[in-house]
Amino acid sequence: MLAQALGRQYVLVRSLTEVAEGGALVPVRRDLVGGRTTAWTSVATHIRERHLAGTPWPAVVVVRPYAFSSKGGLDEVALDHLRHTPARIVFCRPSPAMLAWWAKRQERTAGRARYHGPARRAEAERVLDAVAAVLRERARGDDLHLRLPEPHREHDEGAEPEFAAQFPAAVADLQARVAWWVLRRLSETDPGCLPRQLVPGSRLAQWSELLAADPRALSPASP
Repeated sequence: MLAQALGRQYVLVRSLTEVAEGGALVPVRRDLVGGRTTAWTSVATHIRERHLAGTPWPAVVVVRPYAFSSKGGLDEVALDHLRHTPARIVFCRPSPAMLAWWAKRQERTAGRARYHGPARRAEAERVLDAVAAVLRERARGDDLHLRLPEPHREHDEGAEPEFAAQFPAAVADLQARVAWWVLRRLSETDPGCLPRQLVPGSRLAQWSELLAADPRALSPASP
C-alpha cells in the first residue's frame, strides 16, 4: 500500500525469489526454510550495492520475522545484514493478540504435527526482540519503531469473540493505518524523500481524507 502510493517497487522477501540486476525479482529453487535468510541476503546485498553506487533502490522492502531465524535459533548473519543496511528501517511490532491469532491460524492450516502454535509464537517473539535490539544498536534517528496496538473489535457487551481463522477486518484496517503513519512520519522527518503528491488512484490517495480524520489513527509519537 505504501509502495503503491509512493510509486516505488514493492518487494516481499520470500524463499523462492532472488534479486536480479536492476532490482527485478526472479523465481529460484530453494529450500523453503533455509531459503528465507538466503533471499534476505540477496535483497540486503542489492540495497548495499545500489547505495555504494550512489543510486539508492527506490523500493519498499517487506521482511518478515522468520528471515532472521534458523533451525538452531537466531540467524546472526541475517541480523548483521539488518544491522548494517544503509536503508531506513520501519519496524512494526505486532501486538500479542495479533501474534496469538497468527499462530493459531497457522496451526489450524498446517496441523499441529507440523506447526505448534505456542512454540512458533515464542520463536516469533524471540526474533522480534532481536530485531528491536538491532535497531537500538543502530541508533539511527531516521529508523522508525511502531508497536502496533491491539486491534479494535466491535462487539456486544460480554466476552469479546476470538479472531476467526479468516483474515480479521481489524488487522486489515491496521494495514492502512500503519501505511498512513509511516507516510506521516516520513513527511515530518525527511520530506525530501517523498514525491510531491501520492500516486493518483492509489489506495492511500483515495483514502487520504478518511485517514487524516481517522479517530483511531496511530500517533506519530508511538514508541
